[in-house]
Amino acid sequence: MEMDDDVEIVEATETPQNLKEQVCELANCLLKVENMWMSVISRETVSNAERDKRYATHQDLSARIIMPLIDIDQEAAFSLSEAYRDFKSLVNLCLLEYEQSEKLQRRGKVVVQYVKEQQRMLKYIKRFGREFAFTLYDAFLERGMLRNLMDQDDSCDQLLDEYLKMDGGKVPQVAWLQDIKLEKYDGAAATLWGLVGMEKTLAGKTNALSIAKLAHLAACGGEVSPDEDEFMFMISQTQDLILLQEKLYTDYTSVSRVNTPDSIILSQNPTLMGKYPGLYQFVLSKVLRKLLDGVWVEPEELMELLTMCSSDFLTTVEVLAIIVKMINQDFGVSFRNLWRRAWLKDNWEDILRKTETSTDEQIEEMLQGTTLYTVAEVSIKKGISVLSPKEWISQDTAEDILTRYPDLTTSQVHAVFSDLQKENQMVMAGMKNAKMGEAYQKILLMLK
Repeated sequence: MEMDDDVEIVEATETPQNLKEQVCELANCLLKVENMWMSVISRETVSNAERDKRYATHQDLSARIIMPLIDIDQEAAFSLSEAYRDFKSLVNLCLLEYEQSEKLQRRGKVVVQYVKEQQRMLKYIKRFGREFAFTLYDAFLERGMLRNLMDQDDSCDQLLDEYLKMDGGKVPQVAWLQDIKLEKYDGAAATLWGLVGMEKTLAGKTNALSIAKLAHLAACGGEVSPDEDEFMFMISQTQDLILLQEKLYTDYTSVSRVNTPDSIILSQNPTLMGKYPGLYQFVLSKVLRKLLDGVWVEPEELMELLTMCSSDFLTTVEVLAIIVKMINQDFGVSFRNLWRRAWLKDNWEDILRKTETSTDEQIEEMLQGTTLYTVAEVSIKKGISVLSPKEWISQDTAEDILTRYPDLTTSQVHAVFSDLQKENQMVMAGMKNAKMGEAYQKILLMLK
């Protein structure tokens, strides 16, 4: 009886271990069958989409077999992942322990497991190469673990560099750090310049520009002039536009008690809301909101703002000159807006009436005091287009407006279009007076 009791006790203590072994063996058998099946169907001629679908199903099934083993036999889970080269499961297993130990590490606790998992991942990178490494790096990205992604052993530098340059470049926000580490300063400068275009805030663009400039100088081996170096020219011009936006912010907010688009527009152009409600509400208010929030204002938006909410057309032309040099594209809309609104800025009916009883000297003095004269003078000096009155007319269709401002509704687009047509009608009415054409030609002659 005692013997039977002893036997029962031994069997009872062995059962859990036996069950664990059996579960692990069953998992091994399932994975073996699954991999044999994948080997068979991989020989079939199928589309890339179908092949990707099958591989994703295989990975999902493999993970569903392996990952539950973490609570039964952790080392068996690792061993099976290694044996069947299931790198996704292998990475997930590594990161389970790694993330837990990292949290403790951040609290100032020395955790041996943290170091152990780092070493384990490095061992797998050396053993399996890019297949494991890139799966690990993907997991870091998916989990937002950018610091961990960049904190790789020096022996992984080339693998990480290759990974970061895949698919046109991954995570430029940190990828340039790897270029700096490898002393690839040209690459760092190019990545940072791309980041400048992606950044939405002025502060973000300023930071990226500053580091890009330093990286480019390091690549050139010393100081270079914007006049002689295209990259430095682009940086310099972008910095000028950022400084201008910061200055506009200061100028606008200094004359308005309440920093809202409405209060600023009222302080700059009190009649604008009544004259052009569509442009005011659906274009200028949104542009001013971006300016007040420290968000980058696109060049065409900036020109809309300057031509409608600024009395300083000299600065407006200079800004357009910067934009034209920086960006190789058609800025016909901005040019037409500039000249049309420069003409609308002054009371030409009154000016032309006065010229009838004025001397040539007095006429020249009156013309020199017009916004149109300022725009023509600065345009000639800056070498940018001088438009004739016929070219001042807006050519925008509703579709063009929607392309520039895709977030507008159909009714909002028509409101903006209606305001542009109002401007056109005033210009065309003014052009019917022959003296207007004569006055414009006289301005051009005075500037020769």
